[in-house]
Amino acid sequence: MDSKKNLFKIFFSVFVIFFISIILITFSIFETIIPAVNIEKTNELKLLENNTSFICSEGILLDGFENATEWKIGTIAGEINNEKNVLKQGNNSLNITSVGGNTVWIYKTINYNFSQVRNIAFDVYVTNLGDTGNVGLYFSSVTNWSKQILLPIRSYLDEGWNRFVVNKEEFIENNEESWENDMVYIRIQLSSNTENNVSLFWDNLRINYSGTPRVMITHDGNYDSIDKIAEPILTGNGQKAVRFIHCGTIGDDDKSKLKDLQYQYSIGWDISNHGVMHLDLITLDETALDEEINDNYKWLIDNGFTNSAKFFCYPYGYYNDAVVEKVKENHVLSRDSTTGIYCKHIALDEDNTPFLMKCKTVTNFTTEQSVKDAIDLVVAQGGYLVLTFHGLVDNSDLSYNFWNKTSYQNISNYLKSYEDIGSLKVVTFSEYYNEILTLTNH
Repeated sequence: MDSKKNLFKIFFSVFVIFFISIILITFSIFETIIPAVNIEKTNELKLLENNTSFICSEGILLDGFENATEWKIGTIAGEINNEKNVLKQGNNSLNITSVGGNTVWIYKTINYNFSQVRNIAFDVYVTNLGDTGNVGLYFSSVTNWSKQILLPIRSYLDEGWNRFVVNKEEFIENNEESWENDMVYIRIQLSSNTENNVSLFWDNLRINYSGTPRVMITHDGNYDSIDKIAEPILTGNGQKAVRFIHCGTIGDDDKSKLKDLQYQYSIGWDISNHGVMHLDLITLDETALDEEINDNYKWLIDNGFTNSAKFFCYPYGYYNDAVVEKVKENHVLSRDSTTGIYCKHIALDEDNTPFLMKCKTVTNFTTEQSVKDAIDLVVAQGGYLVLTFHGLVDNSDLSYNFWNKTSYQNISNYLKSYEDIGSLKVVTFSEYYNEILTLTNH
């Protein structure tokens, strides 16, 4: 009986070894027959954050502007050509030129119903902002353009690439035009502010971009009300802020002390650069410019704010090319005071975009509802929003740079309500920068 059991064990062991060998050989054969597949880049961008990520879908490509011959010129004072060296996707962008200071508009036949579309996205490259006049994107459901839907974008343009993702509600509907109608024409219009020729490059027209928004709460200046009012409110909701400080007035009357900044930094706030004395940078000579920007940077480093010294805010929101180049020496992101129609997630290798971050500036004229509207808009569009505050007061005695404590609390609570359902995340510049390190120009 024992010998039969031993024979069975031997037979079973041999069978198991044989079976495993067959499996391994099979896998080896398949590895040889089926080579590794190179996965091409998709329309999803993943920005890593510890063990989590957020995904931005670039949406559906409606027009890649690959073929200039598909477009017609509605005036004699313009030119259209394909451009292969300035583009965002595919092989070409569309170069539109206004000749001799005149207005040019181009149009194309389409057949599309946008009633179920959430937003429209496109990229525009500006060569000379000073000469660039009115710029607009139009749609119409009739061939004679007697009614139309339009989006003026001139006031939101910077030189270089500009990315727009615009909810349909932001467009202007003229003469009872409606998104419910089937659109038969698309038109782009460009004019010049001077008698010079001016060109724009258009690319990457898409619908239904989506992404997970990030909101950054920033405070400019050394106001001690940030310590007394803002800090406890934000801490109560598990939120952190970015302080842009100027070291020349630290510890003055009604100003934060170094120990206040050090405490906030220890709980995750960013303490960042706003110049030594908050001077108008475009009025300074080269030596004074360097001192105003980089001496404050050195002060931040020397006092231990090493993780957040690399973020800058332009005093008064004023800058020019020389200022931006000086900021780039020691900084990786900077913020101005301009409100953008849409702020997409930053790509660090994309022209000057990381150094021209937009914001919503909150002053004593700013209503609580308008701040909530800005938050609602970024939730709908999926980019980033920088809320810029200065000081706070515990009453209604408001000067230009101060906002009411109650309204500030309500905005913090409003952001928290979106955070609780996973619709946005409040982050510092440091946290945001660490996320976008993986976002490449595309």
